[in-house]
This record gives sequence, C-alpha cells and structure tokens, in this order.
Amino acid sequence: MAGRKLFMKNCSGCHGKEGRGLKKAKNLRLPEIQGAPAGMLFDWIRNGNLPSGMPAWSHLPDQRIWQLVTYVQTLGADPDTGHQ
Repeated sequence: MAGRKLFMKNCSGCHGKEGRGLKKAKNLRLPEIQGAPAGMLFDWIRNGNLPSGMPAWSHLPDQRIWQLVTYVQTLGADPDTGHQ
C-alpha cells in the first residue's frame, strides 16, 4: 500500500497509473522490468538514467525506494507479452 501511494505521487506522471509508460517513460510491465532482480530495480530508481529521462530518486530514504520496488513488482507483466 505504501509503495502504491509513493508510485502514484512520484512515478505515475511519467509511467502512468497502471505503469504502462507515457510518452518516453518505460512500460514497467515489460518482462525485462518484471524479471529484473529487486536490487537492480532499486538501483534504477535511486540513481535514475538521465539519458533515458529517468530522474534519480536518491533523495528518498532507502525504505521508500524498497516500497516502490515492491509495488513495481506487483504490477506483473502485460498479458499480451505472454509472460507473468
């Protein structure tokens, strides 16, 4: 629940409320994201990737970033990708 709240506040503006990505933001339901290790997701959120447009969220406490990681993992893969 805490991760969802953080996602809606900080991430949904770019990734959409369902995590499918808006404009340039990545679809978080892609198998490459859903299959990524939790530590990798943590690093992506904390450090960002400015060339791809992903800002760093290093100002958030680690606990909050882990809550976001957990929420992103609950999104699951899009049904049309053939992956869960």
